[in-house]
Amino acid sequence: MPNRNAFVTVTRGAGRLLLACVLLSLCLRADLVEIVKEPPDRNIFPGGRAVLEVEATAPEPFEYQWFRDGVALPDEQSSTLVIEDAGAEDAGLYTVALSNAYGTTTTRGSRITVSSVVAWGLNSFGQTDVPSGLHDVIGVSTFANHNLALRGDGTVVAGGWNSSGQIEVPPGLAEVVDIAAGEYHSLALRDNGTVVAWGANRFGESDIPHGLSDVVKIRAGRRHSMALKADGSVVVWGDTEYGQLDVPEGLEDVVEIATGAMHSLALKADGTVVAWGSWASTVPDGLTGVVQIAEGDQHSLVLMADGSVGRLPPPGTLGGLGTLEGFTNVVGIASGVFHALGLRNDGTVVTWGVNNHGQADVPEWLESVVAVDGGLAHSLALGGIGFPRVWQQLREWRVLVETGEVFLHGSAVGGLPMSYQWQYEGGDLPGETNRWLHLTGVLMNQAGSYSFKASNAWGEATSPPSELVVMPVAVLQQPEDQVATLGGRAEFSVEVGGHEPFSYQWLFQGMPLPGETNAILVIDDVQLRDGGEYMLEARNALGSTRSRVATLWASNVAAWGYNWYGQTDLSPGVTGVVQVAAGGAHSVALRADGTVLAWGGWNEVGQADVPDGLSDVVAVAAGGYHGLALRADGKVVAWGHLDVGQEVQMPEALGEVVAIAAGGYHDLALRSDGTLVAWGSDSVGQAEIPEGLGPVIAVSAGNLHNLALRADGTVVAWGRNISGQADVPQGLEEVVSIRSGFNHSLALRADGTVVAWGSNEYGESDVPEGLTDVVAIEAGSGHSLALRADGTVVAWGRGDYGQTEVPENAVNVVGISAGSSHNLVILNTGQTLWWELPVPRVTEGAELEFEIPTSRGFYYLLESAEALEDQAWTRVSTFAGDGEARVITEPLPAGGQRFYRGRRMQ
Repeated sequence: MPNRNAFVTVTRGAGRLLLACVLLSLCLRADLVEIVKEPPDRNIFPGGRAVLEVEATAPEPFEYQWFRDGVALPDEQSSTLVIEDAGAEDAGLYTVALSNAYGTTTTRGSRITVSSVVAWGLNSFGQTDVPSGLHDVIGVSTFANHNLALRGDGTVVAGGWNSSGQIEVPPGLAEVVDIAAGEYHSLALRDNGTVVAWGANRFGESDIPHGLSDVVKIRAGRRHSMALKADGSVVVWGDTEYGQLDVPEGLEDVVEIATGAMHSLALKADGTVVAWGSWASTVPDGLTGVVQIAEGDQHSLVLMADGSVGRLPPPGTLGGLGTLEGFTNVVGIASGVFHALGLRNDGTVVTWGVNNHGQADVPEWLESVVAVDGGLAHSLALGGIGFPRVWQQLREWRVLVETGEVFLHGSAVGGLPMSYQWQYEGGDLPGETNRWLHLTGVLMNQAGSYSFKASNAWGEATSPPSELVVMPVAVLQQPEDQVATLGGRAEFSVEVGGHEPFSYQWLFQGMPLPGETNAILVIDDVQLRDGGEYMLEARNALGSTRSRVATLWASNVAAWGYNWYGQTDLSPGVTGVVQVAAGGAHSVALRADGTVLAWGGWNEVGQADVPDGLSDVVAVAAGGYHGLALRADGKVVAWGHLDVGQEVQMPEALGEVVAIAAGGYHDLALRSDGTLVAWGSDSVGQAEIPEGLGPVIAVSAGNLHNLALRADGTVVAWGRNISGQADVPQGLEEVVSIRSGFNHSLALRADGTVVAWGSNEYGESDVPEGLTDVVAIEAGSGHSLALRADGTVVAWGRGDYGQTEVPENAVNVVGISAGSSHNLVILNTGQTLWWELPVPRVTEGAELEFEIPTSRGFYYLLESAEALEDQAWTRVSTFAGDGEARVITEPLPAGGQRFYRGRRMQ
């Protein structure tokens, strides 16, 4: 109806008088379409279905048009929009335009996400911000303010609070089958039964116990962690202030675990519950029929077989099981710090407890949920998985006939309700419809393959089989790998179980050892030929079994002295060693193949972490907290404590390095031209090369001082000198080797005698009277070593850690090294300490050609002189040995004669 003007006039006589003009306006609104209901923001699980509806009032008829992110959706022109089989492409902002004859109105819009995970409650740290595109999730976990999600491909996604690195998933983490989020740390269980941890570790909650394996479930609490092993036992680590690590003695047959803030729970196969730690709830007498457990800050929940949920009485109180109202037909439970969630068999969620941040306000539209978990003040739900997905950790299970027992654990996700069935050799096992299978008193006819099957309305899925091996004889104690020094003693022992009597046979490299028919194998006077693989075969009337293969490394290294950090515990593989280097509290060994091993020092600063791929090494050195390696190409590699300059890279123009030395916090390198380079700490001038040093043929680095040996047999010292360790004795000459210790120095003269100076607090500079025929020397922190030509070792000085007590098997020694308070020696395996220069030949080019055989761990000097009585020998060549022959050429003498000598240095 258009606007119209109305005029009112009054006529008097012949004329007209306009009295008023009134504008009458009727405004008809164009938005007579009034929206009374539109769909809320919501998430749709992948593969799920959602119905979006809009309601409006207006003069009919009117029309609809749905839009996603502003783009019209063809054929979507009704009040209802149905999303089927939701995928990532269905996420977006949905709006509806409603039109009639008077105009058009558009809804404000509904934000639709498509994700396997839904979160609600407190979001102060982004803990309810589900990452965009998160899909294929098969598990979720939270405890406080961070979340973990396990994807179907075995990878982990984390989000939320990151105060201690708890959401920084380790790079490359894969093949994960279970996850657990603690307060400030995270755990992941890999399909090989091992556990990975990251995040906070103030209380040891991320320190995985050494050797922990065969784990089938993990849980994380506030400051402690928990693992369930395949044999039904429990391992707990971390904070023990409240007794949460005090696993009750004899606890066994456990099938589920739970961790609270300061207490722990275990569910046994018989449906009973065990609790321990502070705020550990009281378990009512006679409580059975429990199928799942959950813990919060100061409460514990149990799911009963009838689908009800009970709350255990508070700690120290008497009473029965309290029932949570409204928790019926429940198939899964989870607990936040102060609230709890129950998952019903129809895929809906029910909550209980504190709701100060909406953590208990389940979204009205939430359905098709398959798993839940609760944090400090937020909740998680996992859904969208219809068809069941199953897995069990694949391994071979070995048990003893008649007395053995085994737990097989299966896991499944998918649409609810879900039923389970264990199978043997492809057929159903009657009555075995739990997520675990417990076999006791296993018989021979129970050996075979076992599988786990899960079924729901969408279908069924069966895991790959695990093989159960039933043994007539069981190895209860396996033989252990070990390292034995040449001439020492090795012992392998095995304990077996089963029906007696037993017979035994040891095998070496797969072949029977004649006469070795006991449960213990002793090898006296170990030789190189004894190194290899050992195994025991045990037999009884029912059959036989074999132990694991144990390796014996026959090492040509002996170690003794201080061992608090494991520096004298020889590392596996310490064989074929050609050079050793003892550091502050760690040890380094160079093998004949050019590879390097390091051990000890508790590896607190990486001093035992030899760089990956390090090879073709010709010399090693060990400092206070670091190691050095010299490669055949003349490059130096360092590792360990490198924060005071030791990591300084050598200049490209450095030249060929032939020898290295490591001090407390500084290092030295000797070039082939006889010059030195120093780097690292320079607190007392130890890294400042003295001017006019001249050609050097050997160098040694002590804690804070250095020694250099000139070609003329004299010694130069510099650096710290508080004990006279840098005061070279007057007249000292004809020196062939030098070593610097902590505060003292040693020199070996050509006549085989030793000279010492500097500190003598422990007698380290009191060279034993009559000591002669010495071919090598070493200086430690407060002790000294000498190797004599007959292969024996002499030690003197500080001995409170046994460092001067040379062991009986340290005979026929060809190399020595002294650390701070421990020693390493190399035993002869055919290598000789003596070396002679081969006779040169004259080439067609009228040159002398020296073909010099070399060994790793040594460097070589070729020198010449015009006369034997001439003491001024001239350096012809200096090079590091690499195990190959080195060819050196020298012009023929122009006239007269010339003498040559070779020197091998270490």
